[in-house]
Order: sequence, then C-alpha cells, then structure tokens
Amino acid sequence: MAVRIRVGLAVMLAWSAIPSAAQQAVNDKYDFKPGDLVQFKGHYPEGNVHSVVSCEARDKPYRQCEMIRQAPDREDHARSFTMDNYKDVMVLVGRGQAQAQAQTAAASPAAPAPVRAPAATAAAAAPVAKGTCPRSPYGGPVPGSRPASAALFRQKITDSITMGVYGPYWYGVRLDGFTVGAPIRNTVSVQPGVGATRVSNGAPPNALLYPVTTTMSVCEGAPTSSSAWRTSKKKYLCFVSKDNEWTCGVSS
Repeated sequence: MAVRIRVGLAVMLAWSAIPSAAQQAVNDKYDFKPGDLVQFKGHYPEGNVHSVVSCEARDKPYRQCEMIRQAPDREDHARSFTMDNYKDVMVLVGRGQAQAQAQTAAASPAAPAPVRAPAATAAAAAPVAKGTCPRSPYGGPVPGSRPASAALFRQKITDSITMGVYGPYWYGVRLDGFTVGAPIRNTVSVQPGVGATRVSNGAPPNALLYPVTTTMSVCEGAPTSSSAWRTSKKKYLCFVSKDNEWTCGVSS
C-alpha cells in the first residue's frame, strides 16, 4: 500500500510540472517575426492592428519590440513597445511569413484562386472616424543599454505625454517633421555670475545629449467625446538618465 501511494504521488508531481496549454500559448505569442500583425485588445482605436518591425531577444529584461500601426489609421513610423506592459492584451492576428507564402502561392500559375487577405490587413484601409482621438500607447522604461535611434526618441517623447493618463481617459500624440541632430556632450562650464553649469542640468555630466525637433500634436480622448488636436513646435534633449534609463526632456 505504501509503495502504491509513493508511486501515485510521483505521478501527480510529474504531471504538475508539465506546463499548461495556456502557459505555452503565452510564451508562443511573444515569438514575433517581422511582418507579424498584432492587435492590442481594449485599446483605442477599436480594431487597431500593428505590424512588427523588429524585436529584442525574448529573454531580455524590459524587452522592446518596434511596430508600425497599420489600422485603422496607418502611421509611417515605428513605435517602441515594452512587451511586459501589454502581455495581457496582445493578440496575434496574422503571421508575416505565412502571408508572404500565401502571396507567392496566389501569384503562381498553379494556384487555383487568389488568396483572400486577412481581415486585419483589409481593415488598414478603413477611414478614421471623424472627431476621434486615437490612443497612443505608453511604452514603459527603456534601459540605457539600448542603442539610440529616432524610433526610440519618438516613443520616449510620446511617453512623456501618455504617462499622464488617468481614469478612462487617454492621449493621442502625433510627431511630425521629426529630426534628430548630432549628439552633444553634456560638459560642465563656469559662467560668470552663475557658476558651474552644464548644457542640460537635468542630465548626468558628460552624457550624450541628442537634440530632437518636432511638431507635436496632442488630443485628449474620452469614452463619450474627444478634444481637438493642439499643435506646437517642440525641442527635446534625449539622453540616458542617472537611473540608466532613456528619457527625453523639453529643451529650453
């Protein structure tokens, strides 16, 4: 009897060590490839679809993926997303590699009929509802080890607005005329009557500062109404903070 109990207990422990189907599905959906189509459920605008451009290694802390929104209002630039911040709302709606194979098969003479485009791709051409404010996502912290790029600066400047969301409200951010200048070293100098000062007193000494100029448009969204876009020209300095995270602050 004691032997049977021990054997039964061993079987139960071995079974419990096998990952469930749900756990495997969560892991699988992070294995993104360029061209994959991803939707953020519950995020405005309804039916949003993003195309994956690139992703960091799956086991990297604060893992970032760059995506371009395809629907309902297509954007022409990539945004950075911290995957852990969206793990509960991300849905894979199309595989890029599978779509390429389908297009090749459709173009072949042996193909019996053209392959119908996925519904998510067709939605990319849908017009934006008038008077709406598209929700811009908050990307979350980005470690200082990540290389500088225009896409990274776009996301951090957007984050400086979207991090202020509260309750059921949100912000939409557009960045037009986006230019990144040559980096500047945050050197210390002494000015008469002022004393020791730096190019940016908010950045660590000797940090590289990346000047960014853009025309920013911001709208405020709500469940029942949305504000008009407010537009202004902005200058930012983007750098790695003393906490070893990328940040972009308004430049004087």
